[in-house]
Amino acid sequence: MDRSLAELGLADAERIVIDSLTAQKRMIEAGFGIGLVLESAVTEELRLGTLRVLDLEDFERSAPVFMIRRSGGYQSTAMKRLIAVLMDGTENG
Repeated sequence: MDRSLAELGLADAERIVIDSLTAQKRMIEAGFGIGLVLESAVTEELRLGTLRVLDLEDFERSAPVFMIRRSGGYQSTAMKRLIAVLMDGTENG
């Protein structure tokens, strides 16, 4: 994120990290700034009109996504297959 801000000439921009997505959305709704979130995380707020998506040309970033599960938990056949597909990248597992 620091590199992305620097590329936009915003290296000195104040940045606050908020772990709670709900708290982040409420602060933005209250006018405390902007946020970078997945669009799927704000569908209700977009529907209500309390937040809106800003169209940022040439600004696409990716973030790591982790597959997690309960340690030692039961794995159904469907879960095992989904894990295999995601790990292998093919539907043939």
